Order: sequence, then structure tokens, then C-alpha cells
Amino acid sequence: MRAPRTRLRPLWLSLHEIVRRLVNARDLAVACDFDGTLAPIAEHPAAVVLDERARAALESLVRAPRTQVAVLSGRSLPDLEARLGVAGIHLAGAAGLETRDLAGRRENHVPPGRGLPPDLAPRLEGWCRGFRGAWVETKGPSLAVHYRALAPRREGEFVRGLRRMLRTWAGATRVTPGRKVFEVAPTVDHDKGAALEDWLRGLPGPLVFYFGDDAVDEPVHEAVRRRGGVSVAIGLRTSRAEFALPDPLQVVWFLEWLAHEWQKVALPG
Repeated sequence: MRAPRTRLRPLWLSLHEIVRRLVNARDLAVACDFDGTLAPIAEHPAAVVLDERARAALESLVRAPRTQVAVLSGRSLPDLEARLGVAGIHLAGAAGLETRDLAGRRENHVPPGRGLPPDLAPRLEGWCRGFRGAWVETKGPSLAVHYRALAPRREGEFVRGLRRMLRTWAGATRVTPGRKVFEVAPTVDHDKGAALEDWLRGLPGPLVFYFGDDAVDEPVHEAVRRRGGVSVAIGLRTSRAEFALPDPLQVVWFLEWLAHEWQKVALPG
């Protein structure tokens, strides 16, 4: 049974509690989503840029003692690597369907013959051609249907028709509605939550932090809370996370604070 979505506690008002958890931790694991979490969402994913302050915050955590860092994104793995530009980070792309570990080993978690139906993308592209501002993004083993640039008066018609179309492939796809996007993945048992568990399996019971802003991040929030970690939803009022931050800038500020506080705990004196 899945945990319910609940109202979130402001993270900045809970720093005393976070410090207590840090003091009692031996190791730290920090994972983040990318779009809407580390970098602001843009009208088109190609326009999203990770600014230097966010990159520096990640690099500070990578250099921190007894700390592991991961980025779990809906983007394809090659796209994520190119935009991130930070070494020493475990990566998951396509919402957990493909991963790259610190040794550079890559793994596709979609078994042969279990990928998306070959007629799916062309049919969805045909539907989007009738709606200016809607389009299909292919992301390795998954795809996304975006409608952020669609005229608001046409959103209802577009979404209703898209949902009807997607029912054609209901047994072969997992559809997750997000912020002006539908994420479409094959029906394999490996989402972002599974990607997080795979990453943590080789780590010695760290205190886990996760930051994410969308529906595909909910399984990760659940997994982190089961482990007694700190799960933070970005720009949401309710979630399966525990805490809230309003936007990516606040995420970067908190990562800077976290690197500084953990340095004091991990290297006293």
C-alpha cells in the first residue's frame, strides 16, 4: 500500500532537526532530480541550463568526507551527462531506466523485447502535430509528451485525446502525468525509486537526502522516508515527501548549507 500524500513541513524551519540527524549520521548520501529541482524548468527542455552556483554546490558535496552524490533525472542519460558537467556523481536517466555508476559502467534496465511499442512514438507525434506547442521528446528507453507551450484554451482537448490514445497501449506502457508533460515508459519494474535503492545498496547505511519536484519523484520520496532519510519536495504543497522548498534556487542554497554543516560534523575541530 502506497503512503498518502500529506502537507509538507518547511525545510528551513526544521534545521535544528536536520542538524540532529547529521550529528547522528556516519555517512551522507545526497540525491537530486534535475529539471525543476537543480535547474528551473524552461518552456523547452533544450533551454534548461545548470548555473555555476548549482554546479559548485554539487562539487562541494562530492568533495565532502564520507559523502556520495547522485542525480536521478527524467532526461536521457547522455543529455543529463552533458548538462550536468560534474564528475564523481552517480547518474540515473529516463526516470531510472538507465544508469551510470562512478566507474562509468552503464546499464539499461529495460529487458530485450520489453521496450515501448514501435508504433507509439509516431502515433503520438501525429496527435501533437494538430496542437501547436505540443511535441514528443524521445529519451532513450522512454519518451515524454510536452504541452507547456500549448495555448491554455486547447489544453483540455489535447489532454483528453492524449489519454484516450494512450489507453491503446495500456498493457505495454506506464504513464505518469507531470507538470505540462506525460512521461511514458515501458512497464518494467524499475523507476526512480528502484534506481535510488540500487545506488544505496553498496553504501554503508548513510543518512539520505532527496530533492525532487514531480510525480515521478514520489517513489523516491517514499523510499527515502522508509530509510529514515530527509525527503524534500520542490514547489509542491502535498507529497509523499516530508519537507518542502519553494524553488530550485532554495535547493541550491540548502545544498550549500548542507555541505557546510556536514563538513563541521564530519571533521570536528
